[in-house]
Amino acid sequence: MNEILEKILAADVLVLASPVYFHSFNAHMKTFMDRVCPIYPLIHDKDVYFMVAAAGGNLPVGNAFKTFRIFTDCLDVTEKGTLAVTGVWDAGGVKGKSVCKDAYAMGQAV
Repeated sequence: MNEILEKILAADVLVLASPVYFHSFNAHMKTFMDRVCPIYPLIHDKDVYFMVAAAGGNLPVGNAFKTFRIFTDCLDVTEKGTLAVTGVWDAGGVKGKSVCKDAYAMGQAV
C-alpha cells in the first residue's frame, strides 16, 4: 500500500472505479478508501473520475457516485467526469455498448 500511496500523491489524475453491488461500490473500494486515510490531507490539485459497472440493466448507480463524492468532497480535487455501464454481467458484456466510446473520449480528454 505504501507504493500505491506514493503513486496517488504523484498522480495528476485519480480514477475511482468499482463494480456496483446493492447500489454501492464493492468492499475492496471501501478498504482502499480507508487505507488512503494516512495521506488524505496531502491529496491536492488532482482531477478525479468515477467509473462504475453494474449487472442490473436499470440499476441506479447514483448512490455509488454519491459515496465516491463523500470521499472526495474534503479533498483538493476537481471532479471531471463519471461513467456508468449497466446490464453487464459476463466478461465482454460491454462490447458494442456506446459507453466504450464514452470511456475512450474521457481518456483522451485527460
